[in-house]
Amino acid sequence: TAKFTVAAIGNGLTYQWQWATSATGSFSNLSATGSTTALLTLNPASAMIRYYRCKITDAGGNTIYSNVARMTIN
Repeated sequence: TAKFTVAAIGNGLTYQWQWATSATGSFSNLSATGSTTALLTLNPASAMIRYYRCKITDAGGNTIYSNVARMTIN
């Protein structure tokens, strides 16, 4: 099990975890359970390298992205 968490301060925050196959690649929204919360839990079943980040938006529509995290499963 892999767990990623983000912390942010603001009003009406929403979260959307995203993934890509490279750190500078095009990120896609995850649709897994928990992908719209501050804590993402993954249970990868096979070897892979993936990059994850979280898009955080406040009630005013301001958006920031977390740092990119690399997950390697051998």
